[in-house]
Amino acid sequence: MAWQRITVGGIEADVDLTAPTDLSLPVSDGGTTAWEISPATISPLQIGEFIGSVQAGGSVNFNNVQFNPHAHGTHTESCGHVLREIRPLTLNPPPALQFAQLLTINEGALDANGGIPAHFFEGKTLAPEITAIILRLVSPELMLMTAPENLDAPANWSGSNPPYLTPAAMQALVVHGIEHLLINLPSVDPEEDGGALMAHRIFWGIGEDREPGPDFRPEATISELLAIPESLEDGIYLLNLQLGPMINDACPSRPIVFPAKVLR
Repeated sequence: MAWQRITVGGIEADVDLTAPTDLSLPVSDGGTTAWEISPATISPLQIGEFIGSVQAGGSVNFNNVQFNPHAHGTHTESCGHVLREIRPLTLNPPPALQFAQLLTINEGALDANGGIPAHFFEGKTLAPEITAIILRLVSPELMLMTAPENLDAPANWSGSNPPYLTPAAMQALVVHGIEHLLINLPSVDPEEDGGALMAHRIFWGIGEDREPGPDFRPEATISELLAIPESLEDGIYLLNLQLGPMINDACPSRPIVFPAKVLR
């Protein structure tokens, strides 16, 4: 390892910039999907006699890509995801560099409905200076769908009723000061909740009317569908959250983490 001392957001730490770990699930043709949406498609453009495929006789590879950021790979959402106002992520992008804490949640910690309860965080040591958290839900089934070591076959989350954050758990993270939440699930809310999206709204401080509430947090972000290696240990990391530039409520993203030792 090659540790370097850096300061980011007022936090000083030793960071190994030579040991990055990519936590993203890429958009791919026929790849992972959710929400009853067909998989993404990547296919050559055809206009008249032109075809954007060298293999098919074209001069260049020139593909059309059809995908939904919320369903087809790792993505980062802004408050515009549940806000009445059209508000793209580009208005309040997350910091390019920040420190984040990786925390593993085993299936035995879930409540009877598959939710992450608030008391789970009460028993954990959340670093007080950290405002970003990466949650890794672990079970044999989930690791087959989320760990990059196991992603030989695309996952289809539709109808799988994956775990989620209970409203109380999300409120606990807000109270702790977490502004950027990353998770290896397709959503922080239940797959079927009648459109309530309570965890999303609590995190951003948005009312049932989809208007900003008194605790509105437009700078906060939620990143979902991460692919977190089983070998990555819980702890503090330097997070580089890279965003695909799209004028939309959500963008494809690529979280990269580096080992860090915060100096206290």
